Amino acid sequence: PILTIVNNNESPSNSYHPIEYTVSSILKQLGIRTKFTGFNYLKTAIVLYYECPEEYSCLITKRLYPAVAKTYKVNNSGVERAIRSAISDIRCPDIIKEKIIGYVSDSYTNKEFISSIVEYIRYI
Repeated sequence: PILTIVNNNESPSNSYHPIEYTVSSILKQLGIRTKFTGFNYLKTAIVLYYECPEEYSCLITKRLYPAVAKTYKVNNSGVERAIRSAISDIRCPDIIKEKIIGYVSDSYTNKEFISSIVEYIRYI
């Protein structure tokens, strides 16, 4: 169970974006540590892809990374590198990888990881 603390002046719907909460929860289940800059980049990339798959599904490098980079005011290559580092740091049992990503691997490409998480969210 997760406890959400909300003061009297704000409703839960104003305190967080539900899809962002779901994505954060999934990334934490996979053991991706929040201390990585890539955690936030990855969360943003997954949310963008989830909300507009037709725009980002085939254009990760040309559209998704630039959109994330613009959000954080950094360059595209930094986004790609930080996401790759976060993904390479997955620390969870194989059974969790199998459940969420769909298969177990020692390394996932950024595109296959992001699209697998989006697919998982659509069917939970």
